[in-house]
Amino acid sequence: MDELTRRLKPFLDETIPFVQKLVETDWTAVLSDHEKSFLSMAERGWTLPDCIDLGDMRTLHLKPPEKLDRYFVEGFMAHGAKNLIWSDPAAMRAIHPV
Repeated sequence: MDELTRRLKPFLDETIPFVQKLVETDWTAVLSDHEKSFLSMAERGWTLPDCIDLGDMRTLHLKPPEKLDRYFVEGFMAHGAKNLIWSDPAAMRAIHPV
C-alpha cells in the first residue's frame, strides 16, 4: 500500500457508505415531500424565509396550525420585529428553534 492510499483509506472507509446512501436515495420522493411541505405552509398563509432548510421545513409542516402560527409570529416579531427578514439560518434557530 503506497503512502497516499494509506492516508486516504480511513477517509474513504467513512465516506463510501455516506455516498452510497446518497446514490440510493429516492430524490424524486424527497423533492415531492419538500414541495408538499412548502405548499402546506403556503396554504396556511405563511411565506417561508429563504434560509429555512429542508429538515426544518419538514418539521414545521408536521406541526398543528396553532403551533405553526406561534412559531412564525414569535420568530418574525422577535427583537422588535427585526426578524421580518431572516437571512441567517443559524441566527434564526438561535432566536427561535424549530
